[in-house]
Amino acid sequence: MNYSLNRFFLTLFFILVLFLAQGSVPAQAQVQQEPFPNLFSFVAEENLLSNEQTTRLKSYQSDPTAAAISVVRIEVDLLRTEERANLNLAKNLDVPLDTIHIEERTPQSYSWFGRNSATEERAILTIQDNVIIGAIDTNRQAYEIRPLGDDLHVLIQINEAALPEDHPPDFQKIENQLNQESVLEQSQEVSEDAERRDDGSIITVLVAYTHTAKDQTQRNNIPIDQLVQNSVDLANESYGSSEITPRLQLIHTYETSYTEVNDLDTDLENFADPKNKRNTNSNREVKRLRDQYAADVVILLIRGDGGFCGLAWINAVNEKAFGVVRQDCAARGGQYSFAHEVGHIQGARHNIEEDPKDVPYRYGHGYCYPPGGWRTIMSYDNCGSSTSRKLFWSNPNQRYPNNGGAPRGTATRQNNTRVLNQTASKVANFRSSQQ
Repeated sequence: MNYSLNRFFLTLFFILVLFLAQGSVPAQAQVQQEPFPNLFSFVAEENLLSNEQTTRLKSYQSDPTAAAISVVRIEVDLLRTEERANLNLAKNLDVPLDTIHIEERTPQSYSWFGRNSATEERAILTIQDNVIIGAIDTNRQAYEIRPLGDDLHVLIQINEAALPEDHPPDFQKIENQLNQESVLEQSQEVSEDAERRDDGSIITVLVAYTHTAKDQTQRNNIPIDQLVQNSVDLANESYGSSEITPRLQLIHTYETSYTEVNDLDTDLENFADPKNKRNTNSNREVKRLRDQYAADVVILLIRGDGGFCGLAWINAVNEKAFGVVRQDCAARGGQYSFAHEVGHIQGARHNIEEDPKDVPYRYGHGYCYPPGGWRTIMSYDNCGSSTSRKLFWSNPNQRYPNNGGAPRGTATRQNNTRVLNQTASKVANFRSSQQ
């Protein structure tokens, strides 16, 4: 009888252990494996699109830089209510991101910055009245989000091989001329030891856009002011993720009367008019607004039928702190031309394979790493094998990925972070906010 009781209690004990295990393990697993909420829901576009939306979709599909396009609804409320979101970019491609911060402008206008600290994948979304413009930087490829109208958007996988070149073929000749002028003019600027009212933490930016640039963005239902804000957001994310101290502050946007001529060198020289040779209405206007808003840097957005993305003076002096950027390159994933041209103004140069010159700083070059298939914002894709431009700057003190990856630069030649930190105070005092 004792034997039977022992078997009974032993059996009861194992049943109890099994019951407790079944009750606790799933709960624990649920905590560990709880999925991030999906940001996108995919739409069968042929059943839902209006004629206007269909026209816009066809326009996106005809762009050679689009490798794949999906029509999506975006759960925009997740960006405010959840600490994380899953960017379900495709059937078997999930990019879980934590909310790093939200930059509020008004209740209807804000920017969402999401990042995965382990993989360094990230997304920067600029929201205005539930219309979203954004760029997504994954370890596989780049994406962008653009509005389609009503509550629909397009999720575009970027064909980086089809992206336009940053600068025209004669950029080296133009750059040599601009650089020689800049070196001469640097000696006429206030010395490094002169009193500076701004501490260099904020670089103020004035953005003008041509009528044709605005017209082109409106055709795709893209508010140009929102595109400009996303360009600034992307630049600031790149600064923050690269240990660069200053941040860009967008202080004003406006439509200029300047008529672009589809030649970047001419557009830059004509619009900036640093020597007051033209003195047209558009020249007087931009100089007045630059003084009025105390703008350190001025960027002109153009439609850009010439086929190249931008141009700016390298290590610019005060009156040449101007850049020209093609509107569809400014915030495009894998391109980031707005940040690229501001980098030139601050003294950053391309990778040494493209541009071995060491003026103004020997260490001031971008960096590419073909074994990992990546390059920094200032680097061209000419390093021996295909590389993808990432949303960060060359910096030998950081690695990509950050958990044991390769250095992002070298101390001797490829350290754009050092350059941008070094020139921040100078550029931030082109127009002092403390006047």
